[in-house]
Amino acid sequence: ITEDDAKEAALKTETEAALEAQEKLAAEANLIRENKKRAEIEAKVLFESRKKQASDYMKTIIKGPKGVDISLGKFHAEISSDKVQKKISYSALIQLIKNIKNRPEDEKFRRIRLANEKFNNDVGKFKGALQVLIACGFLIEVEENENFLIMVEPDMENTEAWIKWYDTLKYAIEIMEADFEK
Repeated sequence: ITEDDAKEAALKTETEAALEAQEKLAAEANLIRENKKRAEIEAKVLFESRKKQASDYMKTIIKGPKGVDISLGKFHAEISSDKVQKKISYSALIQLIKNIKNRPEDEKFRRIRLANEKFNNDVGKFKGALQVLIACGFLIEVEENENFLIMVEPDMENTEAWIKWYDTLKYAIEIMEADFEK
């Protein structure tokens, strides 16, 4: 083997090694892309599943004053034995609805993060309380990895719908205040 042959063989070996390294990197990059795409698809499926569960759950709750009555009965049954918790929870629930009734244009009162610790301690841990809010017009919205209660104010141009919505809020406050005083 001549010196030129040895150099050519060494260059060929280096080139093959470099090509092999490139192929390995390309395969790893493809695997990362595939895993990322799979994770995105799985996240989207989970997101859609959570949205459907929320939608299905909301369909089980009667809206308006009748729904408030039914949901409040469930809430009362959940909380009636603990006087301190009842006072805290009723006060918080009444205040949430009063804030919307008194300032319906203020969106900050119409959006509640379900993972909010204070909300959960006072209201959210009670199924009946959540149902009261849904009966009043709140919707469960799934956004990325979080769930929210969102109150959409009806369009003022649809006077009948707006009055019905507003009257439901007033009714909920009145009935809860009466029940709270018992």
